[in-house]
Amino acid sequence: MSCPDAHMSGQTPTVRLLLVEDNEYDQWAFHRMVKQRELDYAVVTAARGADGLKHLEAQTFDVILLDFLLIDMDGLQFLKEIHARGVDTPVIFLTGQGSEKIAVAAMKLGAYDYLTKMSDMSHLAQLPATISQAIDQYNLRMEREQIEQMRADFIAMLTHDLKNPLSTIISAAEFLSQAEGFEERQKQMVTLIEGASKDMLGLVENFLLVSKIEAGKLEQTRESVNINDVLLRVFNMNKLHADNKGVRLELELSPHIPFIECNPTQMFRVFTNLVGNALKFTSAGGEIRIVSQVNAQEIRVLVKDQGAGIAPDLLPYIFDKYKRSTTDEHPKGIGLGLYIVKTIVDSLNGTIDVESEVGKGTAFTIHLPLAGRV
Repeated sequence: MSCPDAHMSGQTPTVRLLLVEDNEYDQWAFHRMVKQRELDYAVVTAARGADGLKHLEAQTFDVILLDFLLIDMDGLQFLKEIHARGVDTPVIFLTGQGSEKIAVAAMKLGAYDYLTKMSDMSHLAQLPATISQAIDQYNLRMEREQIEQMRADFIAMLTHDLKNPLSTIISAAEFLSQAEGFEERQKQMVTLIEGASKDMLGLVENFLLVSKIEAGKLEQTRESVNINDVLLRVFNMNKLHADNKGVRLELELSPHIPFIECNPTQMFRVFTNLVGNALKFTSAGGEIRIVSQVNAQEIRVLVKDQGAGIAPDLLPYIFDKYKRSTTDEHPKGIGLGLYIVKTIVDSLNGTIDVESEVGKGTAFTIHLPLAGRV
């Protein structure tokens, strides 16, 4: 049996409430409490779990009061059903005395809170405050998610609008760097333009990726990828810039690298960030090595530079978001690149080792397990 109940105060309801409760006395006691307190609730009652699910399909509620013992299913099954259907309405779980384990299970399934039913109905006194808190918390979460989505949309729009002109500047700088008739000072200026533009493009792409990570929308699709192909692409993209800067960029690829399951775009970003950092902090005359290796358990990729190095007190924090790992002689970065590297490598159950000495350089070694190989 289920029925929609008239609004208790005759005014526009502010709380739309679904009561899923098969005990008629408990139903009556709840409605009496609402009437006596003149609470602004519009209550729909369902004695069966199936009826409650039908009401949820037909209309939207602000909160659900859910009894554990129902005629056709228990409250835990009801929780699983509504989550499977994408319903995220806050649920307050009602249990009998001595049912704390069940209540904990309900919380793990997403219930906002639980109340233990008392024989004298004293638990009803707590319900209005609990209902109000549940709705307030839900509304706050929705507001945060809306703000986060607006921020993500803005960053996506901004990065898209910035990437096109930056790509044009980079292409023009690369063309000019190969042109004849420039004096040495002019060539240096072209190299600076190219390097700064690539740094800015990397920063824009990192901002976009971080916004996806924070929103929980990091792309999960994977495919069979040869890491050597990714490294070769990163090498070719950075070789001209390294030459113009006077830095030797070396690539050593193992010929027996197996394919692994990963997202190629994200893997490209991992090594672009590492090589980009190495180029940024390695002066003319220095060397950067990109090396791939494999054994029975893993693929290893080494990115080693002869740059400025990282101070020992900063090493434990270099993968933190917005942490800047620089020396005084080099410009500070915003600190997103290594955070992204670690996030992506962690998603593949990989690890990263780093060794560094100030004034001599830094070596990053990425370990990718072969459990996901094809």
